[in-house]
Amino acid sequence: MNKKIFMSIISMFILAATTLLTMTSCNNDDNDGYRNANALKGNYNGKIIVNKDTSDVDIAINDYYVGVAKFPVKQLICAAITDPAQQAEALKNAKDGTLNMVYMAPEDTVKIPVKLAQQVVRLNVTIDKKQHTILAKFSSDAKNYYTIKTDSLNMKLDVKEMAYDNQTIKNFKELSYEIKAAKKKETPKKK
Repeated sequence: MNKKIFMSIISMFILAATTLLTMTSCNNDDNDGYRNANALKGNYNGKIIVNKDTSDVDIAINDYYVGVAKFPVKQLICAAITDPAQQAEALKNAKDGTLNMVYMAPEDTVKIPVKLAQQVVRLNVTIDKKQHTILAKFSSDAKNYYTIKTDSLNMKLDVKEMAYDNQTIKNFKELSYEIKAAKKKETPKKK
């Protein structure tokens, strides 16, 4: 009888192993959602409109960040520094920078919503040979999105809070940055 029980256990084990090895997955493995999220990644050329001023920008999107190169800082300086002479001196040495913002993009089939995290930008300026610091808190309540069909990106950023040399600026001119960009077409590599 021990032999019969042993053989039954072996038979059940073989049956279970065979069943386990022959199961197929019901999951759709073509990763539609992941493909859409990957559609965002790349380099873009576009325009940024700050209030009424327009500038060219380059945008790079990777797994975690939206990076806006040639990000204009003139408006930040003018909003933070009200004295015309100090503004002029600060603007003389100011260079546009890069704004990197963390993003999340849930899947969608036509448009991918792009949710941007708040980001504080620190801008150092020199006035009368002294370093001064402007802090600007960017956030986005707008409906930012990437359109798959046209490979285009639309985003809006607002400056909600500002500080100059660690002093909160209460009444600054509201700043709104609107970005419209198209994905750069990759040129095929020569063999």
